[in-house]
Amino acid sequence: MKKKLYDQVLSWHGPMLGLFIEEEQGAFPRDAPATTEDRTSYQVPDSRQAHGQLQSQSKSCGSSAEILPVEFAEKLQRFIARKADLLFMDSGEHVQPSRYEIHVEDSEDEEEEGDLYAILPPLEQFMSIHSETTECRAHLYEALEANDIVVARVVNIRDFGLFVRLICLCCNKKRQVDNLEIIGLCPSSEIPAQSSHENPVNGYHVNDLLKLRVLKVEASEEKILLSLFVPKHWSGDSHVGIITESELPSQYKRSLFLADHNDSYDKMLHNILGFSNPHCVSYLTNMLGLDEKTPPSLLRALH
Repeated sequence: MKKKLYDQVLSWHGPMLGLFIEEEQGAFPRDAPATTEDRTSYQVPDSRQAHGQLQSQSKSCGSSAEILPVEFAEKLQRFIARKADLLFMDSGEHVQPSRYEIHVEDSEDEEEEGDLYAILPPLEQFMSIHSETTECRAHLYEALEANDIVVARVVNIRDFGLFVRLICLCCNKKRQVDNLEIIGLCPSSEIPAQSSHENPVNGYHVNDLLKLRVLKVEASEEKILLSLFVPKHWSGDSHVGIITESELPSQYKRSLFLADHNDSYDKMLHNILGFSNPHCVSYLTNMLGLDEKTPPSLLRALH
């Protein structure tokens, strides 16, 4: 345990904190400065006794009880006592590490297939918040980068390429954008040829669903160039091309479902298999780059 930190906290809050810790934890933390004689000479007070002792403590010594209202000082000390094993845990100590390991970089397909965690529509959709379309379009053009993956629907076919309307973004930038009416161009030079004698666009039809890779974004001109090719040593989502309705991202499909059924956030959350995945916290902490050896939260359920 962090003995120096514990000594400082106990010195500031006074001996009552040590009693609260013993009440909550069942024993003083390891290496606590209190002696055996100290422990046996005190009894854990009830709330009324604690209130009185904090009042007398505030008159006799400089401590938190002297500065803070007595009721608040008691609540604060009891909170510290409940979380003492976490607050004073040394960086070398840790609860049992998770046996569940996952490589986040390669998990995109796995996520879409199995819902490793609960994937929901945007919160704004549940709250019926409608953002300004012009601002959302400008933000999207700024946020899109080369090699991002998007899903779009073919709206027009020309000899020089396919015009598509963006539906949603995939991978790390999951977002529903079909209401923004953003049009992108996939040039014929970025479309795999079916044969050496045909124009590559001949293999596509209006309303086809495509998954494409972003080639270039010109935010000032509101232009997006797309591709149906991936580089040779591409480490991202390698599945580009025509997709079916069933292959749409989970978030987008649930947005469509929500628009038709108007379910509550809680109901939809509990109907998603990933919400019940016992390893979803481990997966999400790995995804966010959080170190499980030094838990960032005092909520024990997140350890």
